[in-house]
Amino acid sequence: MAAIIQESDLPEPIRQYEVRVGGQIVAVIDFAYPDLKVAVEADGYKWHTGRGQWEHDLGRRNALTSLGWRVVHVTANDVEHRPKKAISSIKSALTRAAEGVVVSGVDARRLPF
Repeated sequence: MAAIIQESDLPEPIRQYEVRVGGQIVAVIDFAYPDLKVAVEADGYKWHTGRGQWEHDLGRRNALTSLGWRVVHVTANDVEHRPKKAISSIKSALTRAAEGVVVSGVDARRLPF
């Protein structure tokens, strides 16, 4: 996942970004653009083999969404077979998050792609 982001024209995300509320960690995001509240999660089937893990992940995603984050899920299959589509999904989320609005100094008209 990191390789396709680095090879693209996307800005460099922050890896393993901790989202906290009241000092408590709500989520650790694989690749984050915190100024725009865009999370990119590298999802693999082996991490979602049980009901408990699946429910935990859904709750975590709901918590991020309720805090205003946009979450993009990218699978190993996406990275291997559809990297351009994965990058396009991330770009789309970043653009929508910043569209016409300056958030923490990030202006969609100035995104590098």
